[in-house]
Amino acid sequence: MESAGASSSPVERELKLLDPQGLAAEEVEQALRDLGARVITRGEGLQTDIYLDTPRGDLARAGAALRVRRAGQEGRAVATFKGPGIVDEALYTRLEVEAPWETSSLPASAAALPEALRAHVEPRVWTRPLEPLARIATRRHRARIVLDTGVAELAVDRVEATAAGAEAPAFCEIELEVLEGAPEPFVAIAGALAASRGLEPS
Repeated sequence: MESAGASSSPVERELKLLDPQGLAAEEVEQALRDLGARVITRGEGLQTDIYLDTPRGDLARAGAALRVRRAGQEGRAVATFKGPGIVDEALYTRLEVEAPWETSSLPASAAALPEALRAHVEPRVWTRPLEPLARIATRRHRARIVLDTGVAELAVDRVEATAAGAEAPAFCEIELEVLEGAPEPFVAIAGALAASRGLEPS
């Protein structure tokens, strides 16, 4: 999720499925149509996420995360805090707070963050420095998924990650973020998609 201004502490409801086969986005979209969803393709692009934490991992130990995401080479950047949440198989429910990040450098401390994020990060890290933890480059295909009961954002991702100077194996992931309505119908359709395409909770 991204917004033009600081977020008002929304709750993120997101289903994440690991795709060992690397299905084409068009196949995922068609599978969802076959399951009764209306699919509106929104396009594809590149995004880069830099995850930050203190040297001793205060955010990770608290079950939280802080990232700066930039879309494309010259795209605007957004800083995001994700709080501890509840994981029920593939469904993640957690606090997500966002604000524009206006500089090309990364925040070196909680004090450098926009106030909406600082309020959540600073109590967990105090004055300890922030440093890059991992870099994740994603080619993301996006679509809007519409059911009679609600709306979700589909992301079909091809992901490459680097952490501690070492490259992790590339992987593919499918996400459904519930934007409107209850999550249960999307949990059901994600389960049916997983069963028909050999996907696993991520």
